[in-house]
Amino acid sequence: GVSDAREIVALTSVVFFPNWLYALGVGLLAALGGPFGNALIPTFVMHAFAIPVAWFFLNWLKRHVQNYVLFTLAWIVFIVFLYVLVYSPLFVLTNYFTGVIKSPQLLQTYRLFFAGVKLEALITAVISALIVSFVQMQKRIWEDSLQLNLATEGAGLGLWDWHIISDKKTYNDLW
Repeated sequence: GVSDAREIVALTSVVFFPNWLYALGVGLLAALGGPFGNALIPTFVMHAFAIPVAWFFLNWLKRHVQNYVLFTLAWIVFIVFLYVLVYSPLFVLTNYFTGVIKSPQLLQTYRLFFAGVKLEALITAVISALIVSFVQMQKRIWEDSLQLNLATEGAGLGLWDWHIISDKKTYNDLW
């Protein structure tokens, strides 16, 4: 299992699209990045199931978890569980149903597959959590800035800021 950026692209696409179908499209396109051969169909199946689940979970997190540390940790745990409970089993089961592996090999194939993607799961979880958290913080800052601007303009208030170390002073138009 060599770690690659496909899962990061697929899983972080859920942040940028208002609809899970768009994120699913990105996830399926990411699946086309390889590997090919017997792994193409299982990769499509994994992405087709995991991307909508990730999209709905992220949107649940946005509504219910306001603390950025908890938000980030929840996303990391979710991605690890996604690998353990979704990606790995779907890979093995899809290979079983397509005739690539036989019934006695299911557990052994799961162990081998999961052993190969442990590092990928951890890397994907951490990097995608950083991206997801950054986007959420950036959105919050933009919303807070917009709210401050609306309040000061609506009230006709002027604002100023003084950076003591550099002695730089900034003012808004109403000051």
